[in-house]
Amino acid sequence: MGVKFDLGPTPHIQGGQTSAEAPTGNAELREIEDALERLNSGEFGYCECCGGKLELSRLCADPTVSICTKCLD
Repeated sequence: MGVKFDLGPTPHIQGGQTSAEAPTGNAELREIEDALERLNSGEFGYCECCGGKLELSRLCADPTVSICTKCLD
């Protein structure tokens, strides 16, 4: 028996438009997918620029971040 999730209504994609071009939530979805890829590869929680650990408070606020505050400056 599988668990079913209700993610709400699916945005309508007009003819000729690919899912990558759909207007709602694409950037956010890509950020989530990227974070999941980093989690699966063991790179989650580490800065993509310097390789240092990301601040826990930063990850708690936004688990999709991939750059530490030092590298943002």
